[in-house]
Amino acid sequence: MNTAIKHPLGFKTDELSICQLYALNDALRTVFDVLSGLQEQPRFYVERGKVDESYNDAGLILDDFCDALGIEIAAIEAIVEGKPVLTREEYDRKFYLLAQGYVGGTERPDRVIADLSRIASSMGDRP
Repeated sequence: MNTAIKHPLGFKTDELSICQLYALNDALRTVFDVLSGLQEQPRFYVERGKVDESYNDAGLILDDFCDALGIEIAAIEAIVEGKPVLTREEYDRKFYLLAQGYVGGTERPDRVIADLSRIASSMGDRP
């Protein structure tokens, strides 16, 4: 299906349904958030509080793992974006998954509305 998508953790996601991809994306986002929180603990820094704060070796491993998880999450989103919807549940899951990137509040509202409108119109009518 989408062989150009990289999977640094070796996940095989091409054959998963939209609903399975949605569940996997949700779980990976949770793991990412937990790892990000752990990574900020003092035990993962060389010397916390210095101007040139940097991770120690264990912190660097967590940082690499977070990077790989981020790539996997982006890959899932790209796969879902290219999949056609067959059911109402798939439609809803696809829209929600693709809209998650706009929930953080870092974009201008007019940009968010325009992008969400583009996503919704590209999906066609809800089954």
